[in-house]
Amino acid sequence: KFGSQFSFKLPHGGFAFWIQLKNPKVNLIKVKQKCKENNLHLPTNILYQTQNESAMRLGFAHLDEEEMEKHLDILQKSMHTIS
Repeated sequence: KFGSQFSFKLPHGGFAFWIQLKNPKVNLIKVKQKCKENNLHLPTNILYQTQNESAMRLGFAHLDEEEMEKHLDILQKSMHTIS
């Protein structure tokens, strides 16, 4: 789904993915705002951005599969409108 936008590794324990955006210039604050418009809250403390890297930590422990899918769809659509 996100092959052109993200790279990530499955966690070896724990309940979160560390996701790196392939384009480090994507403004994560704009992504956060677009997600909020679509009822998905991304806390600022999960976003990591420098001049050379954009990444986020997505936790999934409290979500069922349907909720994960819904949230990832919102994130993907938000990323698409920003990039």
